Amino acid sequence: MKIHYFYHWQGNDHKSKFLLTHREREVFELLVQDKTTRDIAGQLFISEKTVRNHILNVMQKLNVKDRSQAVVELIEPSNALAFCTVSSLL
Repeated sequence: MKIHYFYHWQGNDHKSKFLLTHREREVFELLVQDKTTRDIAGQLFISEKTVRNHILNVMQKLNVKDRSQAVVELIEPSNALAFCTVSSLL
């Protein structure tokens, strides 16, 4: 399953409204594979609290209420105006 890391252009200044960090992408790539918070923490060598913080940050960026909605937003390309990865902006 492909996750789309999208951003929304803000007028002519081309600043992004929201964009996932590298670590947020890593967390959600594992989340869509049905990994638990504990599994993700172990695989990425971070605490479970840090995993939860990354998930909450993404939920805020996407303006959704739960992690399931965030996953749907990230895998549904019609929800985004433009798609990119952080590295493609550098």
